[in-house]
Amino acid sequence: MKAVKRDELIAWINDYLEVEQFSDGCLNGLQVEGDPWIERVVCGTTASLRLIEAACARSAQLVIVHHGLFKGSLGDPPRVIGPWAKRLRLLLENGISLAGYHLPLDAHSEVGNNVLLCQRLGLTPGLPLDVGFMAEAPGGMELDAFVERVRAEINPAAQVFAAGSNRVRRVAVISGGASSLWPVVLDSGADTFLSGEPSEHVIREIEEAGLHAIFAGHYATEVFGVQALGQRITDTFGIPVEFVDIPNPV
Repeated sequence: MKAVKRDELIAWINDYLEVEQFSDGCLNGLQVEGDPWIERVVCGTTASLRLIEAACARSAQLVIVHHGLFKGSLGDPPRVIGPWAKRLRLLLENGISLAGYHLPLDAHSEVGNNVLLCQRLGLTPGLPLDVGFMAEAPGGMELDAFVERVRAEINPAAQVFAAGSNRVRRVAVISGGASSLWPVVLDSGADTFLSGEPSEHVIREIEEAGLHAIFAGHYATEVFGVQALGQRITDTFGIPVEFVDIPNPV
């Protein structure tokens, strides 16, 4: 089976996603060092124990995720205890490396979560907006029709909070937990805000601001980027990359 050096692959991903351009609360790049050669990769949205177990079952040498192990929830300096210790132990015992790409995988113009959301929904991405895009619905469309498309393409359980005009023309697309960015969205001139996971207090604020808000799930809006990155790795290096879907209703 074909193999690639771990450090060569990670350097290529870091360069492709331009990780040095981002100030991020999460560590981007290699987080756990395993075997130096990679023959098979497993990718997923979040570095859970279930994903790492799936990587072990598939004899993968590398796991690539959007939500990595090392982030603010571990404290500063970090304490690797409880669930994090279980995950890290399983990686190290099996010689599996783990790499995480957070904001760079949201914002990328080719394999980013947000540009891929636009593509799936038939939106035309325009200027960047935070790590997402201000997108146009060509010709505009009725809100009900747009919601139906979101539920068909992204998540059938998408939550909708309607306010303002029934016509959708300018959609701010920012995946994940971006609901607190609604003032930025409002200032951008959007009539609709598509994101993943809302905060409770934000719902009334968005409503009173006159924005349509559609929350299609943090997980559901962030499964596309890592899959597209995996395909790009296969195309470039010729090694298999498998996306393991571990659904999360949030």
